[in-house]
Amino acid sequence: MRDAVRELFANPPPGSKLQAAIDFGVDISLMDPPQYSDRSGYRADRSFREILDALFEHRVDCIILGGVALILHGSTRVTFDLDILYQRSHENIARLVTALIPFDPKLRLPDGKPVDFPFDEHTIWNGANFTLWTPDFDIDLLASTEDLPSYEAVLPESEVVETNRGRTFRILSLDTLLRIKRRLNRVKDQLALPEIEALIEIRDLKPDEP
Repeated sequence: MRDAVRELFANPPPGSKLQAAIDFGVDISLMDPPQYSDRSGYRADRSFREILDALFEHRVDCIILGGVALILHGSTRVTFDLDILYQRSHENIARLVTALIPFDPKLRLPDGKPVDFPFDEHTIWNGANFTLWTPDFDIDLLASTEDLPSYEAVLPESEVVETNRGRTFRILSLDTLLRIKRRLNRVKDQLALPEIEALIEIRDLKPDEP
């Protein structure tokens, strides 16, 4: 499989999704799914190492969404926030709060301004979705969205990846990320589509394909 991926990157055939991504301006020297390279893990670590470590070490049941999920899939995208779909149980919310409280999260208003609020188990249990600000990045805590009804419902649409430092995380699948971005159809979603399609093409290579 590794040889097939190398060959595809070296000689992307006309009409392939990878060639379309290159034509769109994607820097494929940075793009490689984590099962073939650990560069995605390094890129995720650069911006989100501490919080990813905290989620892993406190065994928080969650699915990583959005830009960080794409990076862990091998995307070249840059993101400044972390979106997670979390499992709604008292035990998991306690772990989630313990993991995030060292980052001094505040509530992020629509204009981006942070305000203090009681970030504790009671608040999270009695709420659902929270847009958070921290000094280093934003976090969106999601119990559900229009496309993702719950952690349990989305588990079949997620997969487990391992970073270069041996951390394992559950992330939203490329197919689901593609479906959601096509539906949302915002400018930033349109910009991500060629790369996601190319990553799916690479993922689906057969071992004996050139």
